[in-house]
Amino acid sequence: MRSYVFTYAMLATIFAAVSAAAQGTGTPPGAAPAAGSGTQPAAPAAPAAPAAAQPAGAPAAEAAPPAESEPPEAAPEARPEAPPAVSDAEARTAGASVDLATPLPLAVTPPISAPEAAKTYPSFKFYGHARLDMTYATQRMAHHQLGLWAQSPTATGVAGPEDKPELTIYPRWSRLGVDVLVAEPDEDVKITAKVEIDFVNGGSESREVPRMRHAYGQIEFGDLAILGGQTWDLFAPLIYGGMEQAIFWYGGNLGDRRPQLRATLSPSFGDARLVLAGALAQSGPVDMADVDGDSVNDGMASARPAMQGLAELQIKLGAGEDAKPLRVGASFHSGAKKIVVDGIDEEFPVLAGVAHLEVPVSIITLRAEGFLGENLDDLRGGVGQGIETTMGVDADGEAYIVDAKTIPAKGGFIQLQVDPIAWYSVQLGAGVDNPKGVNPGGRGLNQTVHFGNAFKPYEHLIIGAVYDYYHTTYVGEGWEDANSHRLTAYTMVPF
Repeated sequence: MRSYVFTYAMLATIFAAVSAAAQGTGTPPGAAPAAGSGTQPAAPAAPAAPAAAQPAGAPAAEAAPPAESEPPEAAPEARPEAPPAVSDAEARTAGASVDLATPLPLAVTPPISAPEAAKTYPSFKFYGHARLDMTYATQRMAHHQLGLWAQSPTATGVAGPEDKPELTIYPRWSRLGVDVLVAEPDEDVKITAKVEIDFVNGGSESREVPRMRHAYGQIEFGDLAILGGQTWDLFAPLIYGGMEQAIFWYGGNLGDRRPQLRATLSPSFGDARLVLAGALAQSGPVDMADVDGDSVNDGMASARPAMQGLAELQIKLGAGEDAKPLRVGASFHSGAKKIVVDGIDEEFPVLAGVAHLEVPVSIITLRAEGFLGENLDDLRGGVGQGIETTMGVDADGEAYIVDAKTIPAKGGFIQLQVDPIAWYSVQLGAGVDNPKGVNPGGRGLNQTVHFGNAFKPYEHLIIGAVYDYYHTTYVGEGWEDANSHRLTAYTMVPF
């Protein structure tokens, strides 16, 4: 503390001495005192009387002492405007006097903002979740994790009419993905990519095999986007269920993922957006049907891509960027399967027409979707049945296909989702898939009911409890209908 006081005193003494020297030197004629110096200007000196002529060598007359002047009244304190900073050299060049006793004001320099960090390409955003499910069903299902439909107690491999419950604990729904911003070569051009996997594939419950869900690249030109790779089908865009990941395929919900080349145009008109999209997609990658037994997928044997199209109107109902739009639209799928066997050389169409509606109102979201088509097993319809064959036996006792036909089907679902608070969500829905013309032993109807609850006590923890009911009707005498009550509890840690 003493050193600070001593230093301040020394500086004050030096400034006072320099100021006194400057006052003794005087101010050049006509020069104004430095503006904003913080000191009052000195009173002007009285004009000197004309000196009388002195004889040469005569001593000079003693100058009269300057008249004392009253100090000016102190001006009220005011914050003067800060003048532009000038250096001593500039002040001298301008002819202005510099009050060395008062430091020159510092120049007011705007703060230097940190330069915006340049984007680096590619940039990666990893995401996913670790998940464990425990599912109990009162009757055996077609798939003990996906559900799909309830097996008849008299079906092959399910002996006896009594109930056959099952329990499975599995982490297969755990998921890992990455979104990639590849490049932005122009202002309205963006190139992105996505890869996502889970483990709902082969292997055992302790040796799960990864499954590719999404793998695609996309380029956007303003309202136009072109996508190439594997992702969700373009048609039937809504999801029924989903909390326990069994999204009721073959129970009212069409659509899966498949390789495709897609183009989407989505211009905006105020609060509305029109989505028009078309895709060329692989036929037969989901059911992998090989009815003729030639070891070639019947969809690939058709030697042509499936076509998909969608037209959807989106209308923003609420304020804010997070407001969900009302969605209403129609979509279709048109593909084919080809069978060449036992005198049959025919292409069978795979057709589906879908209408959908999604209405978000406050904390409630209503979703509904209906479909009509034929040969839908590759699209997750017809309760897993697409082509019905009539078999015969030749003279040698060998079975052969006498006739084949597509199975028509219709169905859909309706679901209500309520999000009353940030940490709780509930779903209630029902669906139906109704194929026609199936042979005895086939599934003529599959009805589903869904009630799901999801709790989010923390940002990175979700706990769920789900109840699903399946009623599957079988065709023909001796085939008992099946009912299964399916309970699922799960934990999920998203990241």
